[in-house]
Amino acid sequence: MNNNSEGIVVYCKRGNIIFSSNGDLIEAQQHVRKHKVNKNIINPEFEEMKKFCEEDEFWTSMLSKFSKNIFPKNFKYMNGIVYFKITAKKHRSECCIDKEEIESSFKNLKEFFKSKGFLSNIEKQQNRDLIEEELEEERSIIDNWKSVYNKEYYLLEFMLFLKDKYELSKKEYNNLESTIKIGIGSDFFNSENIILENEKISEIENLVWDSEKRKFSINTENIKFKKKTEKKNTSKIFTSYTIETSGDNSEIFFREVNNIEIGKKFSKFLENLY
Repeated sequence: MNNNSEGIVVYCKRGNIIFSSNGDLIEAQQHVRKHKVNKNIINPEFEEMKKFCEEDEFWTSMLSKFSKNIFPKNFKYMNGIVYFKITAKKHRSECCIDKEEIESSFKNLKEFFKSKGFLSNIEKQQNRDLIEEELEEERSIIDNWKSVYNKEYYLLEFMLFLKDKYELSKKEYNNLESTIKIGIGSDFFNSENIILENEKISEIENLVWDSEKRKFSINTENIKFKKKTEKKNTSKIFTSYTIETSGDNSEIFFREVNNIEIGKKFSKFLENLY
């Protein structure tokens, strides 16, 4: 408070006059806050590029560093040109920055850094999606038994499906497994009767399920086999398999047993005998 010949003047703690000598209330003036000028910005052209980042934090952060002349290892910016490995004779490359064409310069800058492995998370995901789409287009759809590579896996998946479908016991599942193995080994089950849908075996047409006996069998009716001519060889050993068919008949076929050493087998037999 100041008392003089003109009257009483009231000040606030900051030194501003609250009441004049005439008793008028003096409103404090609001000063417009000026934007702080970032004195660290050396390359303002990179700061201008931020408006074309489309809210990509990766490139926004990168451009902020570039504007302060902070570049990754092996990169340098001089006279409107970003250099990569400027001192190396091999693998040297550069990217020009046109200060009059900021948007196109930013696109060129992004492609330049992307070619050196600098990608945002958004761009990495876009690349992964693109690769997956291309692989999906190129991958051939497995719709035929001949084109199946891992046949055992497909058969196991089908057997487990039938096990759940018919609620098979262990004994019934063993019957299914042996029937399918015999059918595959004898070529009763082949590409003509093994049906695939959505890259899974949906049906084996001549595999028969008897719900009363709860047994699987093979329907061999109208199945034609190519006639094979083989030379007789007494040194070969064959084992026989009996197939129970759906017509209450049985079929016997023979398959050669490979890599059996008769001498060892006979010696083992003698050891067990005596």
